[in-house]
Amino acid sequence: MTLTLFHLSLLIITFVSSFLVYSIEHPVYSILLLIVTFFNASICIFIFQCDFLAFLFIIVYVGAIAILFLFVVMMLKIKTFPVKEFKYYFLNFLIKYYRF
Repeated sequence: MTLTLFHLSLLIITFVSSFLVYSIEHPVYSILLLIVTFFNASICIFIFQCDFLAFLFIIVYVGAIAILFLFVVMMLKIKTFPVKEFKYYFLNFLIKYYRF
């Protein structure tokens, strides 16, 4: 089975959204990107013809866990402080997490 443009775009979107879940400071946006990551992962599982596992993945992870996280974060009303962001995310990631 060859990788088509659709498969590669799903993989790239999943990788980028999972990277942004970790690197974005705002918790609501982070959880919304986590939901996007779960949906893309379930589509990838669905492509491999594991229908039950894909639907189970959507129901359990997106329907229960991610929505629960979203409700908890919205109820806590976490306030974020403005942080000076760099224009480039990769440089921001290196400075923030690897501490030269």
